[in-house]
Amino acid sequence: MPRRTVIKPIVTARKKTESVQTEIQQAESDLHETNALLLETPVGQVTRADVQEAVDRSVKVEEQLHDAAKELEVVTGLLRAAEAAVAPDDAGNRSGEGADSVLRHMRQGSAPDTDAAQ
Repeated sequence: MPRRTVIKPIVTARKKTESVQTEIQQAESDLHETNALLLETPVGQVTRADVQEAVDRSVKVEEQLHDAAKELEVVTGLLRAAEAAVAPDDAGNRSGEGADSVLRHMRQGSAPDTDAAQ
């Protein structure tokens, strides 16, 4: 796959990640304002309108976080596509079975020799 085709999903993923970061920061700010509203209102003076405003803000934050999670699913898909596009080109540069074979070899080398103990 040409380099330009591989880079496009990565650039799109980066842009979506930046967008999600902005959404999460806005949700954090909205939640902070909601909590401040609730904390600043004296207990005996909480009105139905105060509670409704807090609920409305909380619902908005929930929606923002839901949208951010969906965007992250898209980012994950884009990154997987980019990985899959790069993997075949990179396959010739690998030897053996990767880390699994090294770990297996290291475990065998560090295991006590049961024959020597007998």
